[in-house]
Formats: sequence, structure tokens, C-alpha cells
Amino acid sequence: MFILVVNKRKKEYKITTPGKHVFYFENLTADLTFVIAAEHAEVAIYGLYQGKDTDDFVLDISQIHTAPHTKSTALIKSVLRDNAQLHMRGKIRVEQNSVGTEALLTNTNLLLSKNAHVISMPQLEILPHEVHCTHAAQTKPLDPDQLDYLINRGITPHDARQLLIDGFLQEILQYKE
Repeated sequence: MFILVVNKRKKEYKITTPGKHVFYFENLTADLTFVIAAEHAEVAIYGLYQGKDTDDFVLDISQIHTAPHTKSTALIKSVLRDNAQLHMRGKIRVEQNSVGTEALLTNTNLLLSKNAHVISMPQLEILPHEVHCTHAAQTKPLDPDQLDYLINRGITPHDARQLLIDGFLQEILQYKE
């Protein structure tokens, strides 16, 4: 099941059937909660932010596991220019009876100007043993060595930058309808 999340400031999605459920959103300021309440349910969440000028995005996202043997992955990526900002708070919560849960929350950000800004705050709340949960956050500029490599092979600086940005986004754009 594929769900495109649009124009939702505060929304709870409760997954009550097993199987794979995919959620996708872009440039969304929101408070999103995903409750994985069916055994053997798998939830994949993909969020993309492309900000410029004074764009300011705020994302609160929660992955709450209330059933055993569930899986969730959230991948949030941003490319920010000018004075754009992203404030992302992400939480994975695994309830006591949710043994066998796997959960991952990843936020990666590419800053294309000195004034672009990201605050990323991942959290884990794990009550039972026998689960596998991780979170990660990374913020970086374009790699100057990669740019130089492409430019030295005859690619224009503009095209080289765009190739690196496209490569960074490819992992998430494949889920866009």
C-alpha cells in the first residue's frame, strides 16, 4: 500500500494490517505519528525537503510499535540552500509487548550554503529486550573532492553540483509516484 501524505499538519496513521505500507511526503511541516499495531506489519516512511530562500520546515515524526514482529524505517533527506531551515524531531517507541521489532530512523541533510541550517533530534524509547532499533543523523556540505573529481573530467561546475545533488536524492526519489 502506498500513501502520499499531503497538507497534514497533525496526523496519526494506525497500521492494523500485516504487509508493507509505504508513506511519502515532500516539504511538509507536520506532526506525524505512525502506530504499527499489526503483527508482521512493515512501514517505510520517506520524506524529502528541498528548501531555498527563507523556507522553514518543522517535522515531528514518531514510529510507535505496539505489536510484536513489526518493522519500520524512516528516511528523511533534505537539500537546503540560502537561509532555508529544517527542524526535525524523530522518535522510535517500542512498547513492552513488541518483541522482535526492527526500527530505523535516518535523517541526512545536504547544506548548499553557509546560512542553511538543520536541527535534527532523533530519540529512542525501547521498553522490551529482543528488538533492534537504530537512529542516525548526518549534515554535510557537498564534498569538494567529489566536485573536483567531476570537474577535472570535463563536467561543468554547475553540472557537477547537480550530479552530486541528484545522487544524494536518488535513494528517496525512487519512491515518488
